[in-house]
Amino acid sequence: MKIKNKKPWLAYILVLRFPLILKKSTLMVWGDTIYYEGEEKVIGHLLEHEKTHIKQSRGSKWIGLIWWLRYCCSKRFRLKQELEAYRVQYKASGDPRVLMKIAQDLSGQLYGNVCSYEEAVKMIKD
Repeated sequence: MKIKNKKPWLAYILVLRFPLILKKSTLMVWGDTIYYEGEEKVIGHLLEHEKTHIKQSRGSKWIGLIWWLRYCCSKRFRLKQELEAYRVQYKASGDPRVLMKIAQDLSGQLYGNVCSYEEAVKMIKD
């Protein structure tokens, strides 16, 4: 696993579907690499979230490309992938306050409003 302080070329295509992906604070995975342009260090529970996406895409750029296509086209697939990653992140954080933040993220614009905030809280905790 590598962390690069830039966005991959793929992000400039994905921005058509997910406009917030080009924000500096937005992390993304492609292959075995985490891309992040933020100023702060990637902290433990965020790293665990992104590692989950690396596992989901088998750490391969080719499988990752297929994964991203499914992610863009299927709200159900996107929710399933993010829910798995957010459950890992919440467990790794050990902080109940993190639940509110990640539930807001999961239910928000970044992921295309895949669920309500209340649903996100319930699903992440289960």
